[in-house]
Amino acid sequence: MSDPAFVAYLTEVSSAVDAFVSRECRVLARRVVWHAMREKASGWFGGDYAYKSLWDEYCHFIQHDSGSSWAQLAEDAIDPIITSVIGKLPRETQYLISLSHAFDTENFDDLPVGLRPDLITAAVREAVHSLAIDRDLDHLGPHRNERY
Repeated sequence: MSDPAFVAYLTEVSSAVDAFVSRECRVLARRVVWHAMREKASGWFGGDYAYKSLWDEYCHFIQHDSGSSWAQLAEDAIDPIITSVIGKLPRETQYLISLSHAFDTENFDDLPVGLRPDLITAAVREAVHSLAIDRDLDHLGPHRNERY
């Protein structure tokens, strides 16, 4: 099927799906953050930081210890929240996220047919990770009470 009109049509459909999925993943990430902000901090940092929520700790690990076993612990703490948020999505939305993320990450010949929870989780985790990277934690850090 090398019909130029059909290829142009598929390109437009793909762009629309990608735009929808991008927006949806940002919305889902904000839901995950909302829930993580309501979970009490574990106290991993003692009194050095004024972290009050799981979200505070997660942001610290992603910003300072990404790739470490500590960051993996933070991911493990956030994953049940991501799973819960994803579980409330309509099946059609889950499918579109699966398909869109598969186009971005896998060989075109091996695209999934049906839902791929691993791809949905990865897509939402990327959006959550982006929010964590952008978060300013200076007001919660060890030098929070110092005057400049």
